[in-house]
Amino acid sequence: MRQRRLLPLSLTCLAALTLVLAGATAVGAHDWDNPHPGAPTEPVPAEASKDLSRIATTRSVGSVNTDLAFWGTTAYMGVYHALQIVDIANPAKPTVLSQFPCHGSQNDVSVWNGLLFMSIDRPQTKPECDSANTTGNGPGWEGIRIFNVADPAHPVHVGSVATDCGSHTHTLVPDPGNGRVLLYIASYSSSPDTFGLTPWGNNCQVDHGYISVVEVPTANPAAAKVVSKPRLPLDAYFQSGGNGCHDIGVFTELKMAAAACSGNALILDISDPARPVATDWIGLPHNKAFWHSGAFSNDGKVAVFGDETYGGVGNACRNNDVEGRLWFFRVDPVSKQFVSHTAASSYKIPRQADGGFNASCTAHNYNVLPIPGKNILNSAWYTGGTTLVDFTDPADPKELAYFDYKNVKFYGGAWSSYYYNGYSYATSIDTGLEVLDYTGTADAGAIPQPYLNAQTQEQALPSGTVSSTVIAASAMLWQATVAGPQPWRTGHECCCGGGSCGN
Repeated sequence: MRQRRLLPLSLTCLAALTLVLAGATAVGAHDWDNPHPGAPTEPVPAEASKDLSRIATTRSVGSVNTDLAFWGTTAYMGVYHALQIVDIANPAKPTVLSQFPCHGSQNDVSVWNGLLFMSIDRPQTKPECDSANTTGNGPGWEGIRIFNVADPAHPVHVGSVATDCGSHTHTLVPDPGNGRVLLYIASYSSSPDTFGLTPWGNNCQVDHGYISVVEVPTANPAAAKVVSKPRLPLDAYFQSGGNGCHDIGVFTELKMAAAACSGNALILDISDPARPVATDWIGLPHNKAFWHSGAFSNDGKVAVFGDETYGGVGNACRNNDVEGRLWFFRVDPVSKQFVSHTAASSYKIPRQADGGFNASCTAHNYNVLPIPGKNILNSAWYTGGTTLVDFTDPADPKELAYFDYKNVKFYGGAWSSYYYNGYSYATSIDTGLEVLDYTGTADAGAIPQPYLNAQTQEQALPSGTVSSTVIAASAMLWQATVAGPQPWRTGHECCCGGGSCGN
């Protein structure tokens, strides 16, 4: 890993530049709730790669490793029935700070200034972490668990919010001006067994059709509550009348969201963040599709929707399968409408996955690298590993780098894969957190980030030179959350005293 690829700015350079400029920003139909007893001791899968090299792997205690969030030099990994917190100050030697048991799934996570939020999408006997699954998957508590992670070695459960049909995933929407964060809860009515009112107030019904918005006062997270349930124009997908959203990507500066809602991909206006409104939507690209994830280009002019065909338990990486792809749609961020309901293009990894039809291989969780003037996406692809895709021209996406698994199990591979400050961090489903180093130049010009919730894009990065305002804001946030030297980067530091950082 070379420091030059995070902009030619070491931490010392960032601090100095800040002073100068001061005078002048989950899956579809899975039910992998049964543990895989051998997972923690299984060998790390073999690999094939181009310009991505695996440099470290942690081991987790749970059955399935799911989502990731980052704050400074700490990574938070959701695990079925657990939370793993990892020190990534030295990405080549990540250190597990805590393995916190907390029963439930999927345990997708986001983090904000000492608070962590976790999605639970399986009915539980109670909100606390020592819960159990309800008998026969009957109605029970589902929703969001809230933790104080100010001491990452000792997480503390400080609150819970029940939400209708649980929380398959959630998206964090920061609102510091009002002393709160909002969580957009994506859920759907996938099983009649779960229908019905519970003692905690959540009530899943067949005609679900909405998201829940949870408000969390940052000074009093125990007072978190549902403040709205915006109904969206959704088509049934899983069963007659069963509809809802799977994942939502927000762009806070542009006040819009890309909602992947099973049978529909929607653009939402979030000018009032507590009450998002659908402004445009499209259907499925083919009859096996499942809209799974949504994100935007750095300027908000392209929406990227992922299709998790087969719910992630089938192989869409054979020959020229139309299934399991990323789809790129042009968007007008002013009107918050699709420019066209026809995709500019689609993309799938240009390799067949090991395992034939039984491989689990589709697009899954991803984020867009913060590079002004470019649009490059880092995506998990289950048994297909991690792929890095340049969609600066949305009509002609190209793979720049990849890390591919070989001889991986059916349920293995990468669930989430996100770019964060010069590295790709992936959750290997049956192993743990993997750190991938970029050995090429694909991430050249990326702006350092002080934290990352992958479904939350905050600042538009237009084409052209990075503005002094963008760099200064990034520098201040970085210094506020990441302190201290980084000795493992010896030989790759930027020379502040008039020297060159290299190419």
